[in-house]
Amino acid sequence: MGTDKRTEELARAAADTLAEVKGKDIVILELSEVSAFADFFVIATAESHVQMLAMADRVRDKMAQEGLKKIGRSEGRESRSWILMDFGSLIVHIFSKQAREYYSLEQFWGDARSILWPMDLNMDSKR
Repeated sequence: MGTDKRTEELARAAADTLAEVKGKDIVILELSEVSAFADFFVIATAESHVQMLAMADRVRDKMAQEGLKKIGRSEGRESRSWILMDFGSLIVHIFSKQAREYYSLEQFWGDARSILWPMDLNMDSKR
């Protein structure tokens, strides 16, 4: 199936943006070979609800700046555990520490390829 390079660049831009707002444990998963609904997940942990909201706002602004609008819903802004932002082939998950451990998306999507990040690492690794 494969992914287009632009979507991977957007995933990396989302990860960079989350890091700028001090997101923790940022992971990019390539799902194109194991999922029909998305090519990439970007997953990050926030230390507070205020930080979760700031992270979501910054990602939204960055994706708009890149010409990408939300395609699906953004869910969980009122939640204190998980914000999901659907940009079509790119989905951004912002978790509290407890929710990240509970839902364990990296384990659930264990067959997905983990993309090394930050951008200066030019190698990919298999999860």
